[in-house]
Amino acid sequence: MTRVHSTEDIEKNIPHRLPMRFIEKVTEDGNKVTGSLREIFQNDPIFKHQDRNLSYLEGIEACAQTAAIRVLKDTQNQAIVFKTIEDLNINRDGVLILSNAKFEANIVEEEGYAYIKAFDESKTYFEGKIFCALMDKDRFKKLLGIVSRKAPHKKDEPIMDIFPVIGGSYNDVVLCEYNHCNSVSTLLRLTDGYPIVNGHFPDYSVMPAIFVIFGADKSIRMTFGAEKLVGIEYFEFVAPIIPPSRIDYSIKYDINGKFSVEVKSNDMLAAKGILRYDYDLITKGRG
Repeated sequence: MTRVHSTEDIEKNIPHRLPMRFIEKVTEDGNKVTGSLREIFQNDPIFKHQDRNLSYLEGIEACAQTAAIRVLKDTQNQAIVFKTIEDLNINRDGVLILSNAKFEANIVEEEGYAYIKAFDESKTYFEGKIFCALMDKDRFKKLLGIVSRKAPHKKDEPIMDIFPVIGGSYNDVVLCEYNHCNSVSTLLRLTDGYPIVNGHFPDYSVMPAIFVIFGADKSIRMTFGAEKLVGIEYFEFVAPIIPPSRIDYSIKYDINGKFSVEVKSNDMLAAKGILRYDYDLITKGRG
């Protein structure tokens, strides 16, 4: 039986609010759910950019929100936590226009994941797996309280704000260390009050998963000359990042366009994974 979820239904089931609520309508057909992007406002703080890679990451978030409707609709007092992205492949030739795309998630309950994809009438832009976990809201709040008690960054260190990362320039990333042309460390600061934080989980300030990945993506592009993100082999979110937070990225170039990433928040492991880029473009950038 097909069921259509309105914006009101969506906000009853998932915690996301504007500007971080990406989906405005979801069609549910068994274990398959398909979402449509909300209206993009003229001064939208999330979608007002020309960054190809960020558009794909926003598409992953749209798929995750779509999947969450199916998972959370019959639950109470639970939060859904983004755990892992696996085997995600991005169309090398396409440019994802978010407003034209549909975002689909097929829930594989016995395996605990959703197979996601973004597509329009002409092509599929990406597809892969996402794993999420349900957590009791009181337990989630307790976890955030433990994380928030960790010591924040030192005031005398070179830092940046996360919000300019949404823009198109590269001078907002502070390069701290560059080793032997194949590894890099960057440092940024997450502070409270930004829309990307406050609209994600309104009851708790948490850095959205897609912007954790995007911080690594911008560091890779700035320092290695990589341009097109073409895949995520895996990216695991170990612990939430909440403001105020010092975020350290350690990135190492492996082989054939693959970069290993480790993310720490206030010296505690927050995420790790492997991102894949167009190898020819990396070769040209490093040459």
